[in-house]
Amino acid sequence: DVEPYLLPEWESGGQSRVKLMETWLEGMKTAYQQAKEQELAQVIEQYGNMVFRLALTRVRNEADAEDICQEVFLRWFQHAESLLSEEHCRAWLIRVTLNCTSSLLSSSWFKRTVPLPETLRAAPRRESEVYSAVMRLSKTDRPMIHLYYYEGFKTAEIAEIMGITESTVRSGLCRARRRLKKMLEGADS
Repeated sequence: DVEPYLLPEWESGGQSRVKLMETWLEGMKTAYQQAKEQELAQVIEQYGNMVFRLALTRVRNEADAEDICQEVFLRWFQHAESLLSEEHCRAWLIRVTLNCTSSLLSSSWFKRTVPLPETLRAAPRRESEVYSAVMRLSKTDRPMIHLYYYEGFKTAEIAEIMGITESTVRSGLCRARRRLKKMLEGADS
């Protein structure tokens, strides 16, 4: 038997019952959708900056990074039920961000675009020397540096997220640190 408080009151007549059931189901869909949208807002609040910074680190363009954020959170909205824990959700968001940036960077559209001339660009925000140096690293070194220093991941976690070996992560971090040191020492002279 169905609990009586879960279903609306039945009226006499078949059409009324069907209409009541449709109304009740529509209300349940609306409630579910609102709950899902609230959960999405919480996930964006919690992880939005991380996803945006990682995307910006890879694509070096704020508009493209914002587009990638939208794509990542749209995918989260579609797959949220399969994410079991907060740590799993975080790792999943990072992996999807890396995949979306890789897709954009390898797309033929992206390869055929050229940056706007300096005269047409908006006034740049003030950047630190370190950030500027990190942005000049290769597209393979930037995410490792970002995940390690900005997001606080261990090398084993980075290896799992990026789908590479832990020794590759350690050597990549070492190489990136050397390059950053050279860049920053060159800036001081």
